[in-house]
Amino acid sequence: MALLRECLELEPRNTTTILCGYTDHIQSIRSEDSGWGCGRRDIQMLSSHFLMHRQETREVLFGGAGFVPDIPSLQRWLEIAWEKGFDAVGSDHFANKFLA
Repeated sequence: MALLRECLELEPRNTTTILCGYTDHIQSIRSEDSGWGCGRRDIQMLSSHFLMHRQETREVLFGGAGFVPDIPSLQRWLEIAWEKGFDAVGSDHFANKFLA
């Protein structure tokens, strides 16, 4: 990464560069991926990256469990957040239940 960074820093200032970081491999599971599966997998990949690279995230995300939950558990975490008042608009839209 250091070599790549050095090379990118030599580029003219009017360029845009996007680098990615570590994430776990997130496998598609047909029984869990119907409907909103793509978005749920995106959440898993982002969560994986944050858990690996940000200590403050590891301490609070998913109750400090330190791992990315499966889709059914992720859905339950979302419903718990809704019950606590987070994202009232989304909660109302899905009638407080995010089904697979």
